[in-house]
Amino acid sequence: MVTHALAHLELPSVTAIQRQVVTENYWRARLQGIHGRYLDETGCHAMDTSTWLTLAEERFGATARALGEEGAFAQAHQILQSGSSADRQLDAYQHALAQGSSKPRALITVVDGLLAEFTEGWPTERKIT
Repeated sequence: MVTHALAHLELPSVTAIQRQVVTENYWRARLQGIHGRYLDETGCHAMDTSTWLTLAEERFGATARALGEEGAFAQAHQILQSGSSADRQLDAYQHALAQGSSKPRALITVVDGLLAEFTEGWPTERKIT
């Protein structure tokens, strides 16, 4: 998608500040995931993941559609609404511990949940607050 966007969109040349913003946002995403706050192109303002994703979709949505990847943004919005796999794993672990499971048994509960998601699909009813 990035290659297509670069070839078809008129983008200004990337500045050193923008490179630093991309690097910073990359590390924020690695550390904080969907719960992070991300910098805008100027590096002056932080925004939540939902706002950042909306801006990305406005900028690159046409590219996604041109490549037949319209679902990429829909899937990202779904993850924001229902939570990431990491969120569900942590919830399952904490719930199992709260129910009196040992740590090893709680980890088994997490793996059982991952297997269920893989075979049945991931849940859509959970909302992130």
